[in-house]
Amino acid sequence: MDNMQINTEYNSKQMPKELQDFNWGAFLLTFIWGFKYKAWITFLAIPLFFIQMPLGLNWVLLVLFQLYCGIKGNEWAYKQEYWKKPKEFRVTQMKWAAVALAINIIIPMILLSITAKFLKKPENVQSYIHNSQCTTTYKKLKSGIKTIHYTPQTTGDQLAQQFAKNFAKSSVTSNYIEIKEDKNSKNKRTHTVYFNKFGENDYCTLLDQNCQIHSTMSIFGDYGYSYDCIYYFDENRRIKPDQATAEAIRKGTNILNYL
Repeated sequence: MDNMQINTEYNSKQMPKELQDFNWGAFLLTFIWGFKYKAWITFLAIPLFFIQMPLGLNWVLLVLFQLYCGIKGNEWAYKQEYWKKPKEFRVTQMKWAAVALAINIIIPMILLSITAKFLKKPENVQSYIHNSQCTTTYKKLKSGIKTIHYTPQTTGDQLAQQFAKNFAKSSVTSNYIEIKEDKNSKNKRTHTVYFNKFGENDYCTLLDQNCQIHSTMSIFGDYGYSYDCIYYFDENRRIKPDQATAEAIRKGTNILNYL
């Protein structure tokens, strides 16, 4: 009975004319705003973000759909909050507009300023790439040591074979792992992880505790910069970075550490 009264009350009302204007929250936030107001049609915006069409047609359709959501937004929201006074309803939608403005304009401007400051010094980019490589490789090696099976006689070749399972798009040749940048980099060694005898291309064994892991990344294939990271197996057979690599890992991938 209560539901029937509520439906009758809503159906008997017309949305006030002063509320028949553009809704910026629905326009800029589409399905995020739509989830709150059960405007499920706004979820049609999601595939337009991911489905790429010729000549960028999906982005044109997205903007047109956003305009439609902005025009219909107050109507959809009023169905859920028809009981609010016009002034109260406007305040609620203004809050959504403020959030949308922050997400779409203010936050991107802050990120843009941080990026500009980061790119101001070329060495920042080089350090970031190098340190990201060291950090990523270190995490893979640490997780990999828990899953491999080895004895004191395990050689660098055998270690490479087992550790390769932890690296995406990798192939193993002797005692090193090649990690491909993408499917089109078949002839490029973009990232290589060697299991060496203290930096030399020789066999290492856990029995002698002389295994060194040497990670190298070449930017832009065979040209450009080359970065090295070095790790060891310590006496407890744990992965341990050398001093320079440890500092690179400390800075890691947090861009704020490079400003």
